[in-house]
Amino acid sequence: MHSDLDADEAWERLRASRSNPPARANTGSRRKTYSAALEQAQQLFRAAAVVGPGTSPVLGGR
Repeated sequence: MHSDLDADEAWERLRASRSNPPARANTGSRRKTYSAALEQAQQLFRAAAVVGPGTSPVLGGR
């Protein structure tokens, strides 16, 4: 399945999943972990977008 979402739209959908996390991430400590991991992932992708090519792969950039 191919989607034409841009990065901002994709992150918006992912952030929206915090209110109803998928599968077993919907309860207790897993819910907190899911939310924290989602926040950290977004921060790392943002950082990767603005650093040089030597650091970008470490942060998950292109």
